[in-house]
Amino acid sequence: MSWLDSPLPDDERDSLLDTLADGLKKRGLAVPALFALELHRPLGNTLAHGLMGLTPLLGPVLGAAKLQQASALLADPTAVDALIERLNATETPAS
Repeated sequence: MSWLDSPLPDDERDSLLDTLADGLKKRGLAVPALFALELHRPLGNTLAHGLMGLTPLLGPVLGAAKLQQASALLADPTAVDALIERLNATETPAS
């Protein structure tokens, strides 16, 4: 059994997606991220398992909890679609 067997709770998933989308937009990386997400969409589950396998190597540097969350997001096709929608959404200026 792995952490990919249990999906993230909806509120945690939405919070992560909002944070990720906002960070990408602030850095001007929304368009490259959209290309990467669309290009690698069929490989999401494979990439999630790859991250799971690399956790012993990357965990001390990036944090095991963050890698688990990233793996869970990649394994969930609806999360990838939701991130694409958030990146495509245009922000309305505050008046």
